[in-house]
Amino acid sequence: MKRWTNLALFLLLGLAFVSGWVAFFYATAPSRASLIVHAASGYAIVALTPWKSVIAARAIQRRRPGWWASLLFALLVLLSVLAGILHSTGLLISAGAFTAMEVHVGAALLAIPFAAWHIIARRIPMRAVDLSRRSMLRAGALMAGAGLTYATGEAAVRVFHLPGSERRFTGSYEFGSLEPSQLPATQWMFDSVPMASTRHRTGQA
Repeated sequence: MKRWTNLALFLLLGLAFVSGWVAFFYATAPSRASLIVHAASGYAIVALTPWKSVIAARAIQRRRPGWWASLLFALLVLLSVLAGILHSTGLLISAGAFTAMEVHVGAALLAIPFAAWHIIARRIPMRAVDLSRRSMLRAGALMAGAGLTYATGEAAVRVFHLPGSERRFTGSYEFGSLEPSQLPATQWMFDSVPMASTRHRTGQA
């Protein structure tokens, strides 16, 4: 179970990272599809946390070399997942100068070098048993459960009229529409900075 848990987390982290970045490059249907995969991957990671915590606790007790880096890596992943859930439900959109989405993405980016180190230092060679029928059934059950959790969470957000029910299909929140004074002062990620022409600013025809 230890080996399967580690491999599953490795694949899920990769899937969550790729699907999350795909969503940044689209504002149409592909974005929505990738966000569903992204969210389901996050819930699957949460589902494996109890098993991984047992594995990590044993490694910490033995003071295995680099245990502190593995622990920090795990904390960053959990912080990213928690911030993502808070953003999607709308329970906490921002705190002070930072939004939940910024914490979600920032923690994931900070985790990258630790992930690379962990993969190299804790390399797990593939074996034929990793593609066995039992492993495939476990993976299928895990993703099915994660998908069901995601769907249940989305339904609960709408039933209880949480702020997350007002998200756009891309997962973002509408803010400042038709109210220029309320528009955000900064741009996010790959958004271009709107530049008003001199003619428009001076009111020239």
